[in-house]
Amino acid sequence: MQNKVCWTGAWLKGKGLSVDCPGGHEGCTANLLAEAPLSELDMGRNLGKAFALQDVLVKCVTTDGDGRSAEGIEESLKTLHPMWKVERLADPTHLAASQFRQCSRAKFSDDMFLGKTRQENCVLRKSSVRMSRPDVV
Repeated sequence: MQNKVCWTGAWLKGKGLSVDCPGGHEGCTANLLAEAPLSELDMGRNLGKAFALQDVLVKCVTTDGDGRSAEGIEESLKTLHPMWKVERLADPTHLAASQFRQCSRAKFSDDMFLGKTRQENCVLRKSSVRMSRPDVV
């Protein structure tokens, strides 16, 4: 886990004490400095190292579309098995939102909707895009 938050440190700073997190006081829960960037790749590497230490191989990882944690897990597991591949699966929520965006940007032919006017065709097109969205009933 990557964690920048330390409630004890925040409480001590609120009391006027000079506290350096992470690890600058007893019970510090932060393991990254507040200004350090979060890296999904590094998190994946750390997870992969933990799996490799326990001789666990991971076949599939579900992440959002821009996540690189699967790549980090695969890098770490290659120490256990050099030819091992980790498959990244798409998170259903992000996948559905991505499909909806693609559908709303799609170019439709003029003959696809049977409205009598261009305005009716536009209304029909918009209603078909809304119907394709899984969270809209």
